[in-house]
Amino acid sequence: GLVLTLLLTLGYFSPTQQALRALPASLRLTQDEPISLLTGMLRASGEGLEVSASQDETLSQYVSVTGQKSGTSELLLSILGIPLRRVEVEVSPEKRLIPGGQALGVAMRTDGVLIVGLSDVKKGVCPARDCGLQPGDVLLRIGGHAIERVADVSEIAQQNGTSPLLIEYMRDGTTAHATLTPVQDDATGVVRLGAWVRDSMAGIGTMTFYDPKSGVFGALGHGVTDVDTGRLLPLDRGSIMDASVKAVKKGERAAPGELKGDFDLTRDCGTLYANTESGIFGTLAPQDAEKRSGKAYPIAKRDEVKTGPATILATVNGNETREYAI
Repeated sequence: GLVLTLLLTLGYFSPTQQALRALPASLRLTQDEPISLLTGMLRASGEGLEVSASQDETLSQYVSVTGQKSGTSELLLSILGIPLRRVEVEVSPEKRLIPGGQALGVAMRTDGVLIVGLSDVKKGVCPARDCGLQPGDVLLRIGGHAIERVADVSEIAQQNGTSPLLIEYMRDGTTAHATLTPVQDDATGVVRLGAWVRDSMAGIGTMTFYDPKSGVFGALGHGVTDVDTGRLLPLDRGSIMDASVKAVKKGERAAPGELKGDFDLTRDCGTLYANTESGIFGTLAPQDAEKRSGKAYPIAKRDEVKTGPATILATVNGNETREYAI
């Protein structure tokens, strides 16, 4: 029993077993750029992959894996012809991006209207709250009518009066329904739903990157959220415009900084198609894409990112984009 326990323990901590546990379930490679993996005594092979083995000064075996063509393939790790692990490998062609740093104006309209608050129409009576609606919900349809702007909500309420209305709304990505009965405000005679709503936002941000091949850009590096609810705004349509920075509110601990300035409302430089946790994304207009110049850099892989000196591109005064040490 002791011998068996010792053998199992030694086997568990063997280079081969450690390599197996350390291997990821999948790999993402850039075409023709090798990646090094610790494999212990395992033999690695894969169709469409160039695999070469080497040893370091500790006699640990590594393999260099290179994707020869874009697409999905499989890396097979085996010992004595017995397969022990399969790793899915996704190979992408090299993509080069131009870093941003330019200030830009951002204007967005929501898909539906966002509930940012609830209030009583009469003492203790709030139709929106009573039917189960909450701040952060997005109103899509009221009484069978699609909702695109704030004015649609009040217009439908006045036309309907105090009769029950079927509400279609979205919460956390899921569509739901409720029946809401509007209430007349005794002080003004106006029929109300008891919900404060918002349908648009505008502000200034910074471009993150531009893809010269596709014309796609990314900006902000974070999602656009509602100031009252903190929820990601559901994007219906949006655009970016040229902007000029007039002032900077310096960031402090627990208080993010802020750019202040003007942007040109006379023309759009590009359109938005996504508002995500990682930023906003869109496509530049052809005439604006031609103005984007600068060196395009390959995207670094995760294992290439290291701690050390760095610089950032930013616009903090007028239209001048400069490089700063950080």
